[in-house]
Amino acid sequence: MQPVPDRRTIRIFISSPSDVRPERLKAEQIIARLDREFAYHFRVEAVLWEREPLVATHHFQDERNIPQPRRADIVVVILWSQLGIALPEDRFRGAISGRRVTGTEWEFEDALASARERGVPDLLLYRKLADPEARRSSEALRQRAAQLDLVEDFIERWFRAEQGEGFTTAWHDFSTVTEFEERLYDHLRELLERRAGAHVEGGEIRWHEAPFRGLLAFEYEHAPVFFGRIRARNDLRELLARRETTGCAFVLVLGASGSGKSSLLKAGLLPDLMLYGMIGRVALVRYAQLRPSDAPADLVGALAAALLTATAVPQLATLHYPQQEVAALLREAPARTATPIRQGLAEAARMAQPPLVEQAEARLVIIVDQLEELFTLDGIDAAEREAFVVALDALARSGLVWIFATMRSDFYDRLELMPSLARLAAGEARYNLLPPDDAELSQIIRQPALEAGLRFAIDPRIGVSLDAVILQAATKDRGALPLLSFLLDQLWQRRSEHGELTFEGYQELGGLEGALGRRAEEVFAAQPKKAQAALPRLLRALVTVGQDTQAAVAARPAPAHSFPEGSAEGALVAGFLSPEARLLVADEDDAGRARIRISHEALLTHWSRASEHIAQDRNDLRTRAGVEAAEAEWRAAGSQRGYLLRDPLLTNAIDLARRWREELAADLRSSLPGPLPPPRPRSDGAGPSPRPLCCYSSVWSWPRLEHFSSPNSSATMR
Repeated sequence: MQPVPDRRTIRIFISSPSDVRPERLKAEQIIARLDREFAYHFRVEAVLWEREPLVATHHFQDERNIPQPRRADIVVVILWSQLGIALPEDRFRGAISGRRVTGTEWEFEDALASARERGVPDLLLYRKLADPEARRSSEALRQRAAQLDLVEDFIERWFRAEQGEGFTTAWHDFSTVTEFEERLYDHLRELLERRAGAHVEGGEIRWHEAPFRGLLAFEYEHAPVFFGRIRARNDLRELLARRETTGCAFVLVLGASGSGKSSLLKAGLLPDLMLYGMIGRVALVRYAQLRPSDAPADLVGALAAALLTATAVPQLATLHYPQQEVAALLREAPARTATPIRQGLAEAARMAQPPLVEQAEARLVIIVDQLEELFTLDGIDAAEREAFVVALDALARSGLVWIFATMRSDFYDRLELMPSLARLAAGEARYNLLPPDDAELSQIIRQPALEAGLRFAIDPRIGVSLDAVILQAATKDRGALPLLSFLLDQLWQRRSEHGELTFEGYQELGGLEGALGRRAEEVFAAQPKKAQAALPRLLRALVTVGQDTQAAVAARPAPAHSFPEGSAEGALVAGFLSPEARLLVADEDDAGRARIRISHEALLTHWSRASEHIAQDRNDLRTRAGVEAAEAEWRAAGSQRGYLLRDPLLTNAIDLARRWREELAADLRSSLPGPLPPPRPRSDGAGPSPRPLCCYSSVWSWPRLEHFSSPNSSATMR
């Protein structure tokens, strides 16, 4: 739907003291959203003094600097713990009271006087009830108490004492930013619908790509179509502010696989933090992202590389801190890394547009996604894990860096293996992300479609819309968020030429529960028979299982060269990578090496063919994980030699090497006794090199090969 020409503008004036800065920013965001929704009818514009070109020769409250509230269509007043500083009495008095007033009071009275005279603007007032944080000094406490008294007096004079007047202002209490957002959006939308003269179903199309991400996480650039996590986003922002006051700005976000942890941080929280003044005096926020799998053997190096990316602090390089220097600091003296980061942020602030005021501060946000990979990836030894966590701890305590990490809830007990990480994530540093409620699910389904100009079909037989059917199915299994996202993306791919998401597409996909498995099976069935036969090998390369009997299945990346073009595995990977499927993802590790990974672990549990193959190979996957862990410990030990593999792991590893052959990494195969590849010559020409892993016990009995039922069976963990 295209906007009509020569639209009029609905102006919404935002009036508030400085103590409700987050709410003020949220109001501006809501008005921008409403501008998109009502674009066919009129423009919706926020009026805020900080967005106006203020002239130094006039008072900021003067009409030459900021339009008067009486000239707006709607005025929103937000109060909490203060009324602000009084205006010059000789120039600004209350339009109704004639008293000396603060800026907020002057704006309120100006709007109220106009509303009584002309019937406009509509006046909405919101009062925050949360207890203001106490400050230490007695003078600060005295000033806060005095400001609270002024707020109470204001409420008494204009609301409780004036109930007999013909004009009644709307007054709404709220305790959290989440409540404020929800109420303000609903109230403003209702007022705008009255002006539009009809219920508004859609507006200007602002998003011309797929508004749903399928099995992929939402990234920062997808913020305009990320909905449904207002409460969690605000909780995390407020938790971060509290953590910073404790001197350690680290937060670990825990949640079930598929709960949307990564999307929440990247597309929900991060854009919020980047708003000017959302937290304290922070006006510039840079950000870095990484996963342990970016460089499993050099986690600290991966962290250093992330700090120099274009969205983080690339100025470090021009300040003579290349990646190697930063990595060395993080390893040897992590607390000293604060110095180059401070210099880099200062340079970024100097170059910022628009220029920052002198009191403004800058921060660097680091998002460590899928922290559980510390425990699931091969090639990460205990020393490297420890160095990485120590570096994160130092950065979080620098006063310059905010760190968020995500971890699957079923890996939380692994923190016991790393006391340093357990201490860093102790107490309030942990945030449990719960499944979305009904209202949030509704936003997840409907709002991205609205941004993309899509419509949900209505079943003429029963008069029910498709979005209502999907919502009802989603509320039965709130943990099925990946399935919901995949279903919506597939419906988008099957949309009609008029942008309608149809019941026919929904039924073809098998509904919410069947969409992922059915689509995966369709893509699989379309591949050549030779490629289909490679599925077990592909899954073994992209999946790992811990050594515990109840260990969770987890995805892991594999080098792209493991699936060469022309091979059966390569053909299957190409089919799963196609834009229509998006079951696999191709990206790069920290060194720029191409790799392949599963789009989402939901594929492993909701595609029956995949889950059956993984169940059959579970013992073999545990064996491989045990050998990889042993090799990582051996490499970390340097020149020391130890007996790292013993029965039953040793015997199972030998059998696994014989059956998997080339599927098992060459260095792991060569570490086992038995029929092995020829010895490699030493680099100095002095004879064959020793096996890289001297691991078997000096006393052990060779297992009888017939103990394993067949060459294709999984080895028994004895």
